[in-house]
Amino acid sequence: MHRLFEHDPGVFTRMFKALDMDFGETIDNHMLSTDLTTLEPLERRADMVMRLDTTTEPFILVIESQQEKEDKKLDSWAYYQAYLRSKYKLPVVLAVVCQDNAVERWANQAHLYGPSAWRKSLTAWPLVIGPSNAPRITDIETAIGDIPLASLSAIAHAKKKGIDEILKTVAAALETIKNTDDAQIWIEVIENGLKGTSALETWRNLVTIHESWFRGITAQAMRENAMARGVEQATAATTLAVTRSHIMQNMSFRGIAVTDDARTRIMNCQDPAQLHLWFARSSVARSFGEVFA
Repeated sequence: MHRLFEHDPGVFTRMFKALDMDFGETIDNHMLSTDLTTLEPLERRADMVMRLDTTTEPFILVIESQQEKEDKKLDSWAYYQAYLRSKYKLPVVLAVVCQDNAVERWANQAHLYGPSAWRKSLTAWPLVIGPSNAPRITDIETAIGDIPLASLSAIAHAKKKGIDEILKTVAAALETIKNTDDAQIWIEVIENGLKGTSALETWRNLVTIHESWFRGITAQAMRENAMARGVEQATAATTLAVTRSHIMQNMSFRGIAVTDDARTRIMNCQDPAQLHLWFARSSVARSFGEVFA
């Protein structure tokens, strides 16, 4: 999940600005070593560490992905912040990304390490990104305007009801990226962030509709699944069938009835480019007339 921040560190400051926490605009960033081990024979490694230079002030950002409650991790969080503050002489922000509300509540509090007489002597309070505060982006224009933030939305809400709508919006937004290599980066970032969730299969089905995206991590996983079923590769006919299905699912999911005329037109279309265009429109269209326009 932390790979998202690696590809666009500015998504951190943009998200929290919307929550009235202004870290300033990111103007530069530097990836730092994630190895926080000192001379002690105990390895401590964060998911990602970087320096962010913003219009307000520079600071060290530590990204941790947390899938479950893990009390032993609390000691590591306190260590990370103390060590990095001592090493770089800069403020340190620990950001913890969760997909589960219970884990989010557990992480989002002051963790105190001092003695009972003065518990506050050492405190770690992570800045938590999860379903309760990550934006739920289902508007295509918003997604197109900030692909990294839309990707974060998909990852943070992976276990929540309505994730299919978010994924379809992000997939449609990625259709607008002319450089397929750039699109592939975000496809694989989301792929990694969805691992271990049922939303992963939905995402793989969505991105394999676009033939130019059928490569990388997602393609490898799909090929492995196909081989397990004794199928060497997806046929052109299968690709068209999946695209047709998702056009109708998009409309039906948003309460728009699939008429017999619309179904017939979609099922009779043999042009992959036309179907891909209809699919992109179906994520935002208010009627089949807008899909076919």
